[in-house]
Amino acid sequence: MNSTALREFIDLFPNGVILTDSNTIITYANDIAHNSFGYKEDELIGKPINVLIPKKLHRKHLLYTKSYAKCPVKMNMSNRTGLLGQRKDGSTFPVDVSLAPLENETKSLFIAIVRDLTNREYIKQLELKNKQLEQFTRIASHDLQEPLRTILSLTKMLDAQNNSSIDEHTKQVLQYIDESSIRMSVLIKALLDYSKLNSKKELIEIDSHEIVREVIQDLGKTINDVNAIVDYDKLPVIFGYKTEFRLLIQNLVSNGIKYTQKSTVPIIKIEYLSTNDYHVFTIKDNGIGIANENQERIFDVFVSLNDRTEYPGTGIGLAHCRKIIEMHEGTISVESKLGKGSCFTFKIKKLLE
Repeated sequence: MNSTALREFIDLFPNGVILTDSNTIITYANDIAHNSFGYKEDELIGKPINVLIPKKLHRKHLLYTKSYAKCPVKMNMSNRTGLLGQRKDGSTFPVDVSLAPLENETKSLFIAIVRDLTNREYIKQLELKNKQLEQFTRIASHDLQEPLRTILSLTKMLDAQNNSSIDEHTKQVLQYIDESSIRMSVLIKALLDYSKLNSKKELIEIDSHEIVREVIQDLGKTINDVNAIVDYDKLPVIFGYKTEFRLLIQNLVSNGIKYTQKSTVPIIKIEYLSTNDYHVFTIKDNGIGIANENQERIFDVFVSLNDRTEYPGTGIGLAHCRKIIEMHEGTISVESKLGKGSCFTFKIKKLLE
């Protein structure tokens, strides 16, 4: 095979492919290889192969290439752990490498097929974190909830006794213990619900218009109590996780109603836009708004920006929302000004796998 035909063939590979001569100088690399290692087109040609290897491994690589040159054979190195490539900017990433000798028209060449394992390693890390979260769930459901049940039962028992020897201060302290225990129990349950979002779910067709209608119906008492207005466009059928999508809508709508000045009639507007790759929803309200410096923090767990006596909550609802959106391979953001309301925009990928 001549050089031109060889290069055209290499360009068809779905992985990075690199050719070197007997001195380990790169004679050709396809676009995928250049992109994986952070180089511009043809920038690798003429460079030694060790520019793609972390400096700490150069000596080991030199010894290996000398040994391999003596007996070059087809070799898959996927069974070796800790193989790393080095990008132009100095960052490293896990790789899988297959090697083979290649006889060209005039000289011996070596071909290396390089697969970027970054995503695979990321998935492994996610699976590990999910297992750790499942362990936490088991601990939290028993080891944290059980003592709280005991505390609550004891305070109720003391209260039921109506013991005249207990002074008013002690009664007040018991009431604080009771209320704090209930709040802690609610927080633990919220955190458990948050952790369960990691569980594998089934992707199905969702009528988002119908979901919004059902959420408004479920929030009927809350809406009627404050004469809230919820207006929404004709919304599409999408592909996603139905229970989680419903929770997403419910959290954002109920927040829009809850975080409104008492003297203001809450107005919620849900709009939709279709792009090539995403379903884009916006949920606008006329509530109290969010300061600019807090607009990233609100999506973190247990972040509550307001007085909980006036606006009660666990501080986990928007963290739920972000996690649900991540499940749908999308993003969520907010634009807001204090006293002027908020506009939450979330994108859901159309072609989920």
